[in-house]
Amino acid sequence: MAAINHRPIFIGGMNKSGTTLFRAMLGQHPHIFSGLETHWFSPEIMQQWKSTRSQRMQWLREFYEVTQADLDTLAAASESGPAFIDRFLVLATRRASKRRWAEKTPRNIEHIEEIFGHWPDAQFIHVVRDPRDIYVSRRRAKNLSLDQFLEDMRTILLPAGHYFGTRSGRYIEVRYEDLVQEPRATMSIVLKFLEEPWDEAVAKFGGAPEELEKVRSLTGRPSTTLQSLSEPLHADAIGTWLSQLQKEELVAIAHELAPIYSKFGYHLT
Repeated sequence: MAAINHRPIFIGGMNKSGTTLFRAMLGQHPHIFSGLETHWFSPEIMQQWKSTRSQRMQWLREFYEVTQADLDTLAAASESGPAFIDRFLVLATRRASKRRWAEKTPRNIEHIEEIFGHWPDAQFIHVVRDPRDIYVSRRRAKNLSLDQFLEDMRTILLPAGHYFGTRSGRYIEVRYEDLVQEPRATMSIVLKFLEEPWDEAVAKFGGAPEELEKVRSLTGRPSTTLQSLSEPLHADAIGTWLSQLQKEELVAIAHELAPIYSKFGYHLT
């Protein structure tokens, strides 16, 4: 078995920005293991990771099909939540016969400095999408008000603002629109950033309905994100805002978010 590459990959971005699709595509690479969200910055993990029989930890164990004995051993050997998650994902990576792990939880972007503090060699992939389409998607899924949406955007994005529009050896941005319209070119850039060899599998996606069924069976909760992931790659969700949003909504989104999203190449006005 190949040695583990201890330069982890973190994926983050706003909910409904395409992080799940990107994670699934990247995880098709023969070197990269990328499973369901660990929610590792949630209070349940950061404060209760030693309580291996809590509901969140049991979901984590079952999502990744890890035994209770292995979970107990990893928790006992870890001195912190990040150390536990690292050991947990290394175990899952080895079991998948891969050599590098990627962790996708959307709010990773809010915690990017903590990530680099715990993993100085980590690489971060920030998935971005037109915020008008994000709002349409989140409103449909969560009945979210515009004020709540804009507050969420500010809270989650602003801590990482000094990275926006930049590219380095540890931070890159991927636009959802590029991912679904030009998957091969987009994933080629990503793999060069990660210093991983090209593999055609990452540019194709035929759907992953088994993930939807696993989450539904374990949590009893529907997931609109995983529902969309059960479908093959398509660009149907681009520009939904054109028919769904009112002028006053577009004005408010542009007023609040244009300075941020102009750095990603979006023109909201």
